[in-house]
Amino acid sequence: MTIKPLWLFAFAVLSTGLMGGRALTPSSFLSTVDKDRLRKVFADSIAKEGINDLPSVSYAVLGYKLLGDTSVLEGAKADAICKKLQDGINSAEANVANAYQAASAAKELKGCKLKLGPAASKAVTTASVDVSPTHLYHAYMAQVALGTALPSDKTYAAKIAKTLTAALKNHDSSLADSGYAFNLAAVALDAKDAKVVFDLIEDAVVQADEVDGKMLQFEGGLSVTHMIVNGAYKLAEKVGKTPPITKMQAVKFANYFLSRKSVQQAKGGYHLLQSLTTLADNKYHIPVSVTLASQSTVSESIPMVRIRVSDLLGRALGKMDVTVESAMRSSDGLTIMSNTKMSESKDDHTVYEVDMMMVKPARGFYDLTTNAVPKKSDERLVGNSGAMLKVKALSSISIEDVELGVGDADQSTAPKVNKVVHPQKFTTLLKADHHHKVLLKFGVQDKTSKERIKVHQAFVRMYSPILNQEIVYIAEPSDVNNNQYKFDLDVSANAKEFGGKSGKYEMHLIIGDAVISNPQAWHLADIELSFPGDVAADVKPNVDGLRTNILEGIKPEVKHTFRVPEKRPPAVISNAFTVLCVLPFLIMIGCWIKLGVNVSAFPFSLSALGFHAGLGAIFGLYYMFWLQLNMFSTVKYLIMIGVVTFLCGNSMLSKLAEKRKNAQ
Repeated sequence: MTIKPLWLFAFAVLSTGLMGGRALTPSSFLSTVDKDRLRKVFADSIAKEGINDLPSVSYAVLGYKLLGDTSVLEGAKADAICKKLQDGINSAEANVANAYQAASAAKELKGCKLKLGPAASKAVTTASVDVSPTHLYHAYMAQVALGTALPSDKTYAAKIAKTLTAALKNHDSSLADSGYAFNLAAVALDAKDAKVVFDLIEDAVVQADEVDGKMLQFEGGLSVTHMIVNGAYKLAEKVGKTPPITKMQAVKFANYFLSRKSVQQAKGGYHLLQSLTTLADNKYHIPVSVTLASQSTVSESIPMVRIRVSDLLGRALGKMDVTVESAMRSSDGLTIMSNTKMSESKDDHTVYEVDMMMVKPARGFYDLTTNAVPKKSDERLVGNSGAMLKVKALSSISIEDVELGVGDADQSTAPKVNKVVHPQKFTTLLKADHHHKVLLKFGVQDKTSKERIKVHQAFVRMYSPILNQEIVYIAEPSDVNNNQYKFDLDVSANAKEFGGKSGKYEMHLIIGDAVISNPQAWHLADIELSFPGDVAADVKPNVDGLRTNILEGIKPEVKHTFRVPEKRPPAVISNAFTVLCVLPFLIMIGCWIKLGVNVSAFPFSLSALGFHAGLGAIFGLYYMFWLQLNMFSTVKYLIMIGVVTFLCGNSMLSKLAEKRKNAQ
């Protein structure tokens, strides 16, 4: 195990302290649905056969035990599982880990007497003197589960303590070894000997990786994180000292375990359950889960905010005083509630509720900061103060001051405006041709505050039942101060969007928003549109932005056109460039002829021939790269040729050097 520098641990402590002002609570808890899903994972694992599936069967049994489900731990089911464990442990491939898994599972099965096969028995005996904490843990726990008598003298315990300490101080030791060492020391050593191993927990904890500022995990995932955290708390109880894990770190480890609730293997399910059980039942830190037990929205019809305060297993933590410290609107920081006490639900002692609508909250998103204080003081609770929950307050709306009319497009005369009362439909059929403009004005009012508001979605939908065609337009607010919405449709200018198809159209007003409880889709009126004759009747409707139509026919296929290669240079230029490239080689040959080439010293050996052949191949490869190969193919071939050329050249030069040395 690598011991991190002191400054790294100091930085971890400092960062934890700086985050102390920011509330962090477990993001969820193990619900009934989660437990049922894990139960199914265990059931599927027990159905498996063979030595390779022995770990799955064993961890499934241990998982059922943690769930408190004894249906498979006794009777005929237990006998069948016991036989599977015995058949698996008799295999010649069984190792010390299999021995631990099978023995631990058999111990939980009523009437199951397991006997290790020759291979497993030898693996346990060999591992008992192994320096690996992992093997030593498996061997020791297998013997404990089987009821094998272990030496009780201090010499044996001191030997284990010495072995574990030496292994943990070894720089090659892994985090997994650390986790197994902590768990073994917690069960095999007395408080005095265990303290030596306990002092090494701090070195392991600082190696945890933080994720998004909310979770802590160790390299190796769920199994390694489980072994270290579980071992740290158990070893702390053995020596009677608080583990070197801060309250904030305990919450972050809890968040990591909860993020793995969807495990699909029995081993992961067992480690998840055991980790959550350890964090829910220990003497030092108990992370408190504060989550919404109701919908995240409140309205006049659903006024209550209900929250659940529990441990990580969903169990009640006793009588609590739960208060809403503040309810602040996210958009502007407006606080509508402060220090408001929540009442305990009569049906569920983990649930507390408050009527948020009694303060008549304006529509919007609110951050609820809650505190859960036990009536009987418990210093172990962490994450119960300053828990943040997001709630959305909905308000109902009404559509007011609706004016609908038809006027001249050139505005030569004032439009004739009609008042329409929501939700009634305007009974008169409006008519407009290419000389006209359809005008609509309306306002959206919050029923609670009686204020005019803006909404995220305000659309005008024109729909023809006969043509089965629709066009949707955006209604824009025209008056900044009064939030008055306005829409106008120039019949002539928008003729192509309708495909030039005259006829009767339904006019719908659509109002929607994330924080309103009664979105509207109002059939406002019917209008007969007459388009100019110069627009062809078969023009396809235009699709642009939010203006969507039901198109007829199939769009033409879109074919991709690659870039046209650039024109190659004339042949004269290419040939001249080739001559210039070859010229240095020709000059070299000419110099060799003039000076005279001494080939008598050429060593006719396999390495010499390979070296020169390799050089020739490299030159040939460059030539092929120039003609047709790409860079990636060239590099691939160059690596293969280059390795052979290097080895042959090195051998040839060595022989030449040796020959010269002998000649001297």
